[in-house]
Amino acid sequence: MLNKSKAQNVVWVVGLAVIWAALPAITARSVSEADRRADEPATAVAANSVLYRFDPASQTFITITLPTNSYPTDLEVVGQSPAQVWVAEYGSGRIGRVVFTDTTTYHLIEYPIATPAGSPYRLTVSGGVVWFTERGADRVGRLNSGTGVIDEFSGHGLSANAGLSDIQMAPNGRLWIGAEWSKRLVRLIVTSTVDYSFKEYTDTLRPTFGVAPASIAVEDNNSIWLAIPSGSVAAQRLAKFTPSTEIFDWSMLLNGSQPQELAIAPGNLWFSDKPRNELTQIELGTNTILNPFGPITRPVRLAAESSTVLWSALHTRPPAIGRLQAGTPPSSTVTMYNLPDPRLTPSAIDVAADGAIWVAAYRSELYLPIIRRT
Repeated sequence: MLNKSKAQNVVWVVGLAVIWAALPAITARSVSEADRRADEPATAVAANSVLYRFDPASQTFITITLPTNSYPTDLEVVGQSPAQVWVAEYGSGRIGRVVFTDTTTYHLIEYPIATPAGSPYRLTVSGGVVWFTERGADRVGRLNSGTGVIDEFSGHGLSANAGLSDIQMAPNGRLWIGAEWSKRLVRLIVTSTVDYSFKEYTDTLRPTFGVAPASIAVEDNNSIWLAIPSGSVAAQRLAKFTPSTEIFDWSMLLNGSQPQELAIAPGNLWFSDKPRNELTQIELGTNTILNPFGPITRPVRLAAESSTVLWSALHTRPPAIGRLQAGTPPSSTVTMYNLPDPRLTPSAIDVAADGAIWVAAYRSELYLPIIRRT
């Protein structure tokens, strides 16, 4: 069923120590750098959902508090001056947008999803449109950033209880989606808001290989990579799908390897390998040359700064983000930076055009969205 909602623009002033209960439009105002710094400790103590902006040059964090119980599960940064930071707020059923000009000028706009159980899980941004999966509702949403209108797509060939996970756009405009619970790779084809369909793919040559993508990376129009942590053995946990032939090719991974997140960098595919405490590089075009780098403790979410510099959200205690500089295999340099609040768990990470690292985090002891079904 198709649902639409117009976004309510909710602007959250930087430096507020409390979250206002009423969410109609709020007029933005400026605050001084001193005010912002003075307010951060109290905000950090009270918050259970935040965004961090980390400056690698100064090695400092800026904390932007999200509304209580937002529980962000994904983010993507586009543009520069101002940067647009899009956030999937799983707990509150909203898409957040931080417009960031500089360290003293930024604000938050919220776009509520009107339909029940509309909890955005992963998102991707393309041409001013934000596409997102609604994991528990078997829906894909589309937000027009110019008008604020949200359209939602469900049924029309999509399996029930699909467990939608990652979503990525190929250069040719094809939208690829992981269905982790129903074990499908899915393509959404939209002609209009009433004329659309989902097409599902499984490995018909190897029916016992479960195509259950948790993460997707697009190499090009004809090479779609899938990370499948739930695969029964290492040989069933990383695949490349070729749309023109509808064939899945599976990579032979190292013992105990369990890819969590994929990232494409020039000439390379990278994946975080939490059980092995490594980031692993695959040279594109070979599909067989594996170069593991580390140790880097419990890496989960992943973002590429360059072909040899990777940032990862680490599920450590205290929680941290890690920077890995790869050299000649297997040499690498790993630097870890603890998050300002030791109670928060990083849930997403991205590298902005200006080199800043954006991190979403929340208190996992209070709320944990279903990551995958056993």
